[in-house]
Amino acid sequence: MKNVIAIIGAGPGISQAVAHQFGRQGYEVVLVARTTDKLQALASELGAAGIVATPVVADISQPTELRTALGGLGELRVLHYNAAVARATDVLAETAEGLAQDFAVNVAGLLTAVQAALPQLEASQGSVLVTGGGLAKFPHPAYASLAIGKAGEANLAGSLAQALAPKGIYVGVLQVNGFVNEADAVHNPANIAHHFWAMHTDRDRLEHEL
Repeated sequence: MKNVIAIIGAGPGISQAVAHQFGRQGYEVVLVARTTDKLQALASELGAAGIVATPVVADISQPTELRTALGGLGELRVLHYNAAVARATDVLAETAEGLAQDFAVNVAGLLTAVQAALPQLEASQGSVLVTGGGLAKFPHPAYASLAIGKAGEANLAGSLAQALAPKGIYVGVLQVNGFVNEADAVHNPANIAHHFWAMHTDRDRLEHEL
């Protein structure tokens, strides 16, 4: 049986590195995002590296579109949730409407994605890998919405981890506590992707949150 990883919120940076990390191990990659050009460029780049990559266009804030994107992946083994709205707005100028719109991607999309992929993940005894962030514990007034989202995402992932463990599904959150930068020894995308691979392959000995 082939192994498939679906990356929600695919694009340059962390998710691109994750696609390469898993692709080098023989995984086929499904790329989900709402921007067609970005997805096609990433799929082409992965294809040039010998990795089978399929772009799927879906607005992650729309549950119906996200469920449709994930509904047909019968051999899904890993779900990587990397979607986030990073919007710089002073907290005193933030609005309830803005928070709610961002919440749909930053938190609710994770729940929708897991629910949609649950039959496949249960069949494969798979993994849900979540890109967390230091803002969850160290909020910043210029990124209040994202900080709330990362905190909510980590909390939701904790609940999912407990609910899915009896089904043989691992849920792990990697808290990236710094700016992602190619030149950074710790926070470069390739190193982060390596940690995600370890979370999936060494899941029996690793904690839920790293």
